[in-house]
Amino acid sequence: MEEESEDSLDLLLDTLCNAFGGIILITLLIALMSQEANNAPAVPTSFKTQWLLEQQEISRMENDLIIEESIGKSLEDKIKGEDLNEAAESISEKQRLVRQKQTISENLERLREELASMPANSTNLAVDLQNQLESLTTLNEENSKLKSDLQKRIKDMEAKLSDVNDGISSSKSERTQTLRLPKEKGRSAKKYIWVVVKHGRVYPLNYPNLEEIFNIVKVGLKAVKFIPKQGRGLNVIANSTDAKSYLQKIDSRNEYLAFEVFADDNCFRALNRMKQLAASMGKGYTWHPLENDLILTSEGGRGAGSEL
Repeated sequence: MEEESEDSLDLLLDTLCNAFGGIILITLLIALMSQEANNAPAVPTSFKTQWLLEQQEISRMENDLIIEESIGKSLEDKIKGEDLNEAAESISEKQRLVRQKQTISENLERLREELASMPANSTNLAVDLQNQLESLTTLNEENSKLKSDLQKRIKDMEAKLSDVNDGISSSKSERTQTLRLPKEKGRSAKKYIWVVVKHGRVYPLNYPNLEEIFNIVKVGLKAVKFIPKQGRGLNVIANSTDAKSYLQKIDSRNEYLAFEVFADDNCFRALNRMKQLAASMGKGYTWHPLENDLILTSEGGRGAGSEL
């Protein structure tokens, strides 16, 4: 009975020693892995070299995982029913290594894609860059030429614009007439003749048939309103023949024209033309702005201004 108890105790001690030895082995492996990680070389600048190093690292880690799996399996068989803290740590380390392997695999795949997109060697890369540089140089020369052409065209257009502006100024100066204020000749014994300028036409009150060009309306007992009919009268702008024939009948020694002008552009153009004709034929005149139709009265009315 005592021999069986001693055999059982020996078996138990043997199992504990084996378990303790396994734990020490795992600790040594972890320390070695940490030391190798600390002594790992710097990241190479070449993608191909980095890919080979990472491939070697993955192979080494796969071997470590195989060793860990075999050790873990033997430990699970020996220490069932006992404290599993050390086994849990081993399993956690295994999971960490699996995750690290997955991360490294993803990085390796990314490096493969970048390597595939790059030229086969540095010589091809240099040739490609040189070709791109030549293309950019050619494009820059074309842009410089286009810029020069555009600047030349702009200068030509500016010169043409300057010539056009000079022509406009010259034409404007040619069309501009320098006028002087007329000198009043003073009052004389001459008889004035009323001439209404309205609707861009000239309506003289000594016209042979007044009712042809005026609507005549009596205002009270001693006043008469003369309303020019639109479209009648002397069209001095379109045809000056009738105006010249009319002016020839004016006795310049005894008569002068008294223009009553409505204030609009057409009337002033007709007045200016009529004054030019009158001056060229030696006929005197005066003028006054008019706001309403001409009303003549036998008493107290306004007379014409002095001859100009």
